[in-house]
Amino acid sequence: LQDDWEIITSIVTLLHRELAVPVTCKIRVFDDVTRTVEYARMLEKAGCQLLTVHGRTREMKGPHTGIADWDQIRAVREAVKIPVFANGNILYFEDVARCIAHTGVDGVMTAETNLYNPALFADEHPSVW
Repeated sequence: LQDDWEIITSIVTLLHRELAVPVTCKIRVFDDVTRTVEYARMLEKAGCQLLTVHGRTREMKGPHTGIADWDQIRAVREAVKIPVFANGNILYFEDVARCIAHTGVDGVMTAETNLYNPALFADEHPSVW
């Protein structure tokens, strides 16, 4: 679906027009930062009101996971007017501040890290099992 911008635009536009709640979107970056920024702008224009940017491409999963590209996230943050959250490489509480400082985002989200430490945002390290 990430490559079918026309369908995505129509979905986000319809949701924005018909729902009484904000429309949020989450994307993965493209290899080319220019394309990532264009994609983010397209979503903003369609009615997305908060955008989360995962700093990895869609191919970077499982054994192909690599380091998230915070520079791409920063480029999106600088290109749109809506709030932007970063996703990727948030492993420790200190990473939250580092990511925000590097990217200028409005917030961060995590996924797999919460499986290992659900108290990440409280800066706690509870015993596991």
